[in-house]
Amino acid sequence: MALAYSQATLDQIPSKGYLWFQDHPIVFCGDNSPSCTYIFHEKNAQLAADPGAIPVQSTTNRSVEIMSRCNSYPVIRGANGTMTNITITAESKDTIITLPTAPGPDQSTFMTRYDQECGPNCRIMSVFEVSADTSWYYSCTTWQGPVKNATLPQHEIAENVTYLATTAIGLQGFASSSSGNTEQEIDPMKSLQYKVYPSATVPGKPANGSTRVMEGLLSRFAIGVIAMAAESNSGITLDGRAPQIGQKLGVEHWNLIHMTFALTAGLQLILAIGVTLVAERVIVPDGGPISEAQIFRAMTSDRGVHAIGSGWRYRFDPVGTDGLYDLYMEEKGAKGSQSDSEEGPSPSRVVEATPSEPPRPRGNTNIGH
Repeated sequence: MALAYSQATLDQIPSKGYLWFQDHPIVFCGDNSPSCTYIFHEKNAQLAADPGAIPVQSTTNRSVEIMSRCNSYPVIRGANGTMTNITITAESKDTIITLPTAPGPDQSTFMTRYDQECGPNCRIMSVFEVSADTSWYYSCTTWQGPVKNATLPQHEIAENVTYLATTAIGLQGFASSSSGNTEQEIDPMKSLQYKVYPSATVPGKPANGSTRVMEGLLSRFAIGVIAMAAESNSGITLDGRAPQIGQKLGVEHWNLIHMTFALTAGLQLILAIGVTLVAERVIVPDGGPISEAQIFRAMTSDRGVHAIGSGWRYRFDPVGTDGLYDLYMEEKGAKGSQSDSEEGPSPSRVVEATPSEPPRPRGNTNIGH
């Protein structure tokens, strides 16, 4: 069943809280690596009980690892798979191995004994690989590590599941063997379990003596058993933070965002420069405060009786289009003044001034832009 799910490499293990769906990888193994890892999942119990809701399942930081180690030996006698006794070369000497059955050509036989172990959570597996070129015999061990980040008893894996996972590729069911022999006939094989796979299947594909390939196969099969047990068993409801579907903002075209920010800043800069230039166009004499004082000199130089009650206007008329103005003072009520005439050109700009005598001369002053 685990082969129906996709597989990914160890560097693609998702982080905690990643939403998991059925089309996502369920196990993670390295390329030709002896190690495989399964990441446990959690479900939202409330949404899982609602048939109309979208099921939410996320990854946790809890994981379990399966590790396998193998040694390979060439078969020098009985390599065609038609004999129950084969001879291998191990450590520069010949050793006879007894098989539970003659598998035939292009087959791989996985064998295990439930009364043999190599330590806690560790089991021994033997493989006889019959190939058209060279047949091989493998002696392997498969070990399951503890559940990482387990904080509750419910997070642990039961011992019987560990045994099932580490030997699953060689188990055939409740019977001890399929040879038809009773315990009295073949006592040494009473605890033997074996399974034969054709070379066209995934487990039966020849490794051609590569221990790395065989180690990866055993680890992949064992971690698949744990994954299917975890996904198929009924869940246990515990108190905690249930996974929820969140929102994530994704920006695909950052170049357009940067262009928008640049244009906004540029337009604001141009507007600021334009406002500054317009604000600088104040109508003042070229000489600054001195020129302004000269305009009011006529009103302040001679103050007498005639100045009492009299009023003056400060006037300027545009002359031309280059910012040239005619500046002069005009007495209120003077005969012929533009302010007292109903006819004539439109009145110029008028500024009230303090009482004084009218200025003697009139002249043109370039005000500036």
